[in-house]
Amino acid sequence: MRDRMGWTAVFALGAICWLGACDNEGLDGPESFEFDDIRHLTLDVEQGEVMIFATQRAEGGARVDRWSTPESDFQVRQESNSAGGLVIETVCNGGADCRVRYEVVVSPRTDIDVRVGRGDLQIVRAEGPLKASVDRGDLTARNIYSRVAKYSVGNGKLNIQYPEMPGRIDLAVSDDSSALVEIPAGPYRCYFDQRALEIEMGELICESGVTPAIVIDPRDASVRFEVEDKQR
Repeated sequence: MRDRMGWTAVFALGAICWLGACDNEGLDGPESFEFDDIRHLTLDVEQGEVMIFATQRAEGGARVDRWSTPESDFQVRQESNSAGGLVIETVCNGGADCRVRYEVVVSPRTDIDVRVGRGDLQIVRAEGPLKASVDRGDLTARNIYSRVAKYSVGNGKLNIQYPEMPGRIDLAVSDDSSALVEIPAGPYRCYFDQRALEIEMGELICESGVTPAIVIDPRDASVRFEVEDKQR
């Protein structure tokens, strides 16, 4: 069992309202769960918000806090398996007013695979393989060090920021979506979906034969790139 004072310190420094976007009004909770030896994290939330904060202070484990609307009909499955994997699945059957909110703390190198159906997803300081998607809502990923990552937004805004040059980023944004990518200046090897109507590369340079790669599938959406301002 983990020292709850240690976890409290982690949350005070990190996940709870870490972007000033904490909105638990009208929600019951939190219900809290702690897990040891977590190397893989899989989340699938049909409707709500998810925040994932990676920190060394997680010490290879994970803490999950969950809030939900009162008297809602949720189907929730949480399990920690022998392979070091934590799976969280939430299905909301309470109609339009049904809402769940997750705040998850993991170690930086945890493999993360997360999907939000309707709602917002925020991720901070991930270093391991990362796959993140939002069907309808915004996806924000800040201070990401993952060498390989895939991001997908069906209808919303994608905003990702890398302090260091990544190995490969796959982006997919569909109609009425936009993407702002802040990464160190290239050159990069870039692959574009032929259906793209407008791609603004800013100061990023696309060259053949370069190892770092950006793979873009905009599906007729506008994708805008900006070089990270080192002075910020």
